[in-house]
Parts: sequence; structure tokens; C-alpha cells
Amino acid sequence: LLVSALTVGCGANSPPAASSEGAARGEEPPRPEDPVVTLVGPGEGPRSPLRYAHEVGRRSKMFMEMGITMAIGIGNGPKQTVSSPPLRMGFSLEVVDVSSLGTARILGTLDSVDVLARPEDAKELVENLRRETGSLVGLKTESSFTNRGFTHDAKTSIPEGVSPKLRSTIEGAQSMSEQAPGAFPREPVGIGAHWRVQSKIKSAMMTFEQTTLVTLVERKGGDAATCVKLLEKKKLLDRLVGQSFGWEYVTQCRQA
Repeated sequence: LLVSALTVGCGANSPPAASSEGAARGEEPPRPEDPVVTLVGPGEGPRSPLRYAHEVGRRSKMFMEMGITMAIGIGNGPKQTVSSPPLRMGFSLEVVDVSSLGTARILGTLDSVDVLARPEDAKELVENLRRETGSLVGLKTESSFTNRGFTHDAKTSIPEGVSPKLRSTIEGAQSMSEQAPGAFPREPVGIGAHWRVQSKIKSAMMTFEQTTLVTLVERKGGDAATCVKLLEKKKLLDRLVGQSFGWEYVTQCRQA
């Protein structure tokens, strides 16, 4: 799987830090199971490390939407595309500790699960999905997040009453979160820098190898609306991944 992505470092209260001072303090070394980040080109102009800046006590809301689409076929016969209604999950997150190496320990609670029913979705399917996913409310998470963007020691406490099938899905999502391609290179970078993130996502039956190519197109601080205007001006609004540790800021970007 080859995914080509553009990234823009936009931030309000906690954007990726751009000072060499943060790198000089040291950082947690990558682990063998972490995604492998390889700098392809360092970019132009002034160069400095990209790092997340964490603050103890920061509380945020995060919303995540996900859906599943599958193409099913037998032999050389025509394939049928099947998809489920998207789910929107709301989390409360808190940074409870930041180590001397800049790694944050983050606690999370799943506050809500909404089924985003579409006109074509069968009413019975939607109701069954709402009934099953509703049992996830109250789910607890704990993980460490390094200043380079690696997720370590992820733990999930799943409420009683969750079906075995859904429990397996949640455990698989935990593996995906640890291999998310949002990590930064160790080296200082400038505008136009390219790096490659190689990760392995393991499930009960198979292992997926994913390669993501990332290009840094802009670094800026400020408010979300200004960031969105910048992306519109560069005609990049639908072509990039915006990385920020301020989840409320990301929400404001979606609303702008």
C-alpha cells in the first residue's frame, strides 16, 4: 500500500515545536516495533526539528470518524462493494505526565458513539449498530506519546457487555494506533522536506505493510481560520494531513 500525503504544521496552543532547543534536551529513542521514519530530502531554507510540545494538565476533546468499505468477489466474477455506516466517536483526553524526554502519558475516555446513518442504510442495520456500539461508551485508554509522534504502551480497558466481535475490532484498532504514520524524522527539516514512514499493522490473521510518503508544505502558528485560508490559497485543502497535538484546534479547522 502506497499513500502519498502532504502535511502542514499548523498549531494554536500546542503545535509541533520548531526549536532546536527541544531536540537538545533529548528524546525517547524509537523502539524496534515503531514505524521506521527515513528522511528523503531535508527541504529548503532554515531547518529545525519537528516535535510535538506536550503540557501536563492539558484537557481536550477529540472526535474520530471511521467507516468500513469492502469489495467482495468470488473468482473472476464481479465484485460487490459493501460498506457500513460511519461511526463518530467522542473522546475526552488528558495529558497527566510529561517525561524529561518530552514523552506524554495520556488518559482517554470514550464519551459518545454516534452512528452516522445514510439514506441508503437499512433501518434495522443502523439500529443494530447503535445498540452494539453503545456498549463502548466508558471505554478507557492509556498510552505514551513521544515528542516525535510514536505511540507506546497503549492499553485499553473495554467495558463489560461488549461483544467478542467488537472487542476484537477495538484491539485491532489499538495496533493501528501504534503504527499511525504521524511520526516526524529525527533530523532538522525545512519547507519541502520529504520523509518516508514504513509501518506494519498486525491483525489476528495477517500483517499489512504500509508506506506513507510525507512532504512538509508549510509550518505556521496562529488560529485555525487563518490556517484554513492558507490551505485554500495554496489549493491544498483536500490534499494534505494537518498534524497538531491540539485536538480542539483540529476541530476548529474542520469548522472553519
